[in-house]
Amino acid sequence: MLCYELPETGRARLSPTLESLSAEMASSAIPVGPFSILGLQCSETELSVVVDDQGGAFLGLPPGAHPIARREQDDDPRPLYFIPYDPDVAQSDEERTFSRSVLFRRMHSTIIAAVGSAVPPTELSLTAKEVLNDAMFGMFGLWENKQSATHMRRLFKQLMGAVQESVCSEVPESVAFEPGRGWTFTIGDDEKHGALLDVLTRFSADTLTSEPKPGPELFDSLEDD
Repeated sequence: MLCYELPETGRARLSPTLESLSAEMASSAIPVGPFSILGLQCSETELSVVVDDQGGAFLGLPPGAHPIARREQDDDPRPLYFIPYDPDVAQSDEERTFSRSVLFRRMHSTIIAAVGSAVPPTELSLTAKEVLNDAMFGMFGLWENKQSATHMRRLFKQLMGAVQESVCSEVPESVAFEPGRGWTFTIGDDEKHGALLDVLTRFSADTLTSEPKPGPELFDSLEDD
């Protein structure tokens, strides 16, 4: 079963397209698998997944809306998205700034979790691909647009530059970039481990709202090679 998930308002437009493609492939004797379109619906009180007949049969759920999260009236559901920021999507400046800030906060949380679970003495290396993949629930590894992937790597580099400056001001020589390895945290003992975590948890990614500065693309994925 191939499942698509998109805002509920877009389901009606996608369904005829998929049905037409399936019919065309079937007419050419190309095997076609079943598909389902799941809708994401947000009300003033809850976030729901809308299941169609095919998806309901596959998932063992009755067709219709199934609440997955409750929300207050002023809550914004966008931080719950698998992909909080996509540079290929047309957005207003305000929307783009908000989406980037959500991605920055997710990457920041990934870094804190990785450092927090490290056992000293150790050196912990993090790459853009690893952190972005975790922040996007594995979706970054499937990205096809290389320019967009490069753009998001630059966002990670922008975050890590700010993290390095903040951390090393209090715990000197504890974070450094190493070509071929990524960004390395040097955690010598429990005391240094605690100090690193203290600075990381006090660091705020909300100040990183500007576009990443353009640069030579040749070195953008160097830490992942």
